[in-house]
Amino acid sequence: MPFWNVLLSVMCIAFLGAFALVHYKKRNVFAGLLLTAFVSFLIVYPQLLLFKSGDSVLAGYPILHFGYALSEPSLIGFILYYLQVWGLKLILVLVALVLVGWQLRLYFLIFLIPFVLANTLQLGTVLYDNNKLIFVSLVFINCYAAYLIAFLVKNIAFTSRFQ
Repeated sequence: MPFWNVLLSVMCIAFLGAFALVHYKKRNVFAGLLLTAFVSFLIVYPQLLLFKSGDSVLAGYPILHFGYALSEPSLIGFILYYLQVWGLKLILVLVALVLVGWQLRLYFLIFLIPFVLANTLQLGTVLYDNNKLIFVSLVFINCYAAYLIAFLVKNIAFTSRFQ
């Protein structure tokens, strides 16, 4: 619903397209997701153009802006910023990615779409409009961190029962 939030609408269409590609072997799922993405695009794109037409504030956007919330983007600044934001959660996510199957690793890459968008583009006049993408990214990252915690608790409980 672009009149509510263009940014999240475009991101959802990107999710649909990415999930369609992941399920290309399952013809029914692939066709359904691709058709849904296409119909959504047909609905969202004209509304997006309406917002960006003429002298609209959004006419010049998106623009490249590397590194969310960094005044002077640099690789070291980017890494340090996210080490502060994620902390221990980064280690949990990396270990969880080793434990999950290949399909959940592909899903993780898809779920990184909002993170990548938030860190490469300024989508509106105020950079902090990207907050929505960061929040969505953190929800997905938290799910992978929680997976590892649940995995460890389950295995510890299972092991202690049989000793």
